[in-house]
Amino acid sequence: MGGWAKGPQLAATGHFRVEKYQGKWWLVDPQGYLFWSHGITCVGGGDETNVKGREKFYRPLNLPASVDSSLFVSERNDRKELSYWKLNMYRKWGADYKTKMIDKANRRLKSWNINTIANWSNEEVIRTRKIPYTAVIHTQYGHFIQDPFSPEFRKGLERTIAGSSAANDEWCIGYFVDNELGWGNNTYLAILALQGRYPYAKEVFKNRLIEKYASLAELNTIWGSEFATWEDWMKNDSVYAGATNDLIDFTSHMANAYFRSVKEALKAKAPHKLYLGCRFNYGDFAGNAVQQWIVDIAAKYCDVVSFNRYTYSAYSLRPSKDRDFPMIIGEFHFGGLDRGLLHGGLRYGGSQENRADLYKHYVQDAVMNPYLVGTHWFQYNDQAVTGRGDGENYQIGFINVYDAPNWELIRAARSVGETMYELRSK
Repeated sequence: MGGWAKGPQLAATGHFRVEKYQGKWWLVDPQGYLFWSHGITCVGGGDETNVKGREKFYRPLNLPASVDSSLFVSERNDRKELSYWKLNMYRKWGADYKTKMIDKANRRLKSWNINTIANWSNEEVIRTRKIPYTAVIHTQYGHFIQDPFSPEFRKGLERTIAGSSAANDEWCIGYFVDNELGWGNNTYLAILALQGRYPYAKEVFKNRLIEKYASLAELNTIWGSEFATWEDWMKNDSVYAGATNDLIDFTSHMANAYFRSVKEALKAKAPHKLYLGCRFNYGDFAGNAVQQWIVDIAAKYCDVVSFNRYTYSAYSLRPSKDRDFPMIIGEFHFGGLDRGLLHGGLRYGGSQENRADLYKHYVQDAVMNPYLVGTHWFQYNDQAVTGRGDGENYQIGFINVYDAPNWELIRAARSVGETMYELRSK
């Protein structure tokens, strides 16, 4: 199943699990071998670019009449989107391009010493069951969590998990649930509840205050408010200066409810799969101690806490004082400007040689971090020069849009993959 075949063998459980072994956190594969997740996201995907209103910039497709253009073109949200990567795969391999793409992706990853098909990857590649993978579930609205006190929240989660082919698949490492949620500070969720975004949560908030305060008059004294009835409180959307402690308390209560509900739903419907967290946003959690409150809450429920960490090193990522839990990097990358695209990504790497050096340094730093159990590069292919839906046009792939490998990065991945277990075991 891709684990360290020459390393120690622990108990085999038939599914991936997480375990601390000789002072370091590890994933353990279904056969009991230690496993460190060296992965790539978006395998077999192919970013689309909007062509509507920009037709003059593109050549006609000139496809044979027998070819269904919907293989490459989709229309949604008032956009007409074209995947040049998929189109190029068709031009390269013909009508059977999907089968050939899937086979080649699997062979490439093994050749590159990549042992994990990570987030956002093509379901058809995953279903070949040749390389371990991570699954993903979304409950969020944009960057907002759903109301965790809504009765539909838990039910919806369980329905989604029960319908997932990964729930009992031994090749599935675990589930990421949501991505880069906007947690704000330690009063943010309670303020959103006060302002009406979360009606079920606001009712719970009121009931907690009724239990805490002997009377509404006592709350008014603390908050500096003038509510005549609890109905007045329910209609209020103002934040009073004296409410800070209650806002902190309820924000924590909401966050706990979110993570607890996800954990319980996963264990009910996919009991053997790891809960890999919500992929904390790199901007908020790249060493920002102010945000540690939400990480500590997540760690109570997640089997592994995940971070999309676009920095130049992962070595300094650690739990807060007196805490001990495993972590994984859900995304990182380094881009360049010397190979046809116009943006160097969220972390600029300069030349292709320097990108490769940065990759090697980052992953080896992560391997040496006793709390990290893996790193997942974003992403498999370069993006289109005219940008995906949100405009991203990064040169950050292992391959480009016409399927040619970026060999410098590949050689770095191969080198890391060959030595990572020996380096981790030191």
